[in-house]
Amino acid sequence: MTRGELLLHWLTHVREGSWATFRRALSAVEAPDDESAATAGRMRTRLSEMAHVEFFIDGGNRWRTFAPVLGGLCEPSRAVLSGGRTPRLVDALARSCEKEGCRIEASETHDGPDSIRVAGPAEAFGGAAAGAGLRYVPGLASALCAALEPIPPSLDPPLLARLQPTGP
Repeated sequence: MTRGELLLHWLTHVREGSWATFRRALSAVEAPDDESAATAGRMRTRLSEMAHVEFFIDGGNRWRTFAPVLGGLCEPSRAVLSGGRTPRLVDALARSCEKEGCRIEASETHDGPDSIRVAGPAEAFGGAAAGAGLRYVPGLASALCAALEPIPPSLDPPLLARLQPTGP
């Protein structure tokens, strides 16, 4: 099991904590003489980018894992596993994928946990997710974008007025 996988397993088990606990956990999985060891910042970035963990919640120093989800990608024959996960969950997804006619693919990621993807017919992804006890979101990128707060409401009204197009 890679360091990133071990750390994600621990984060999933604990569910939430402080930045200090994250740094201690990362230190615990790093070999003391490993010069290529991930810094806390690089590991945080990777975990955030892969939608496994949310950091600095409400501007504080807290983190929490996201619920696991199988999300469809732009390429219709691929999906990705995001959120917290354990080896048991990955095994359950692999078994469910086999039953549904798709396959699970894992690839190591530098400074983070493995990338877990599912490949096969898009219509099989919902069943594969359900068989592993996961939620399936067909268009994960669109769903994530829809959850973002638009920029204009957060801008100062006079600044917003200057940004609006004028004339024909």
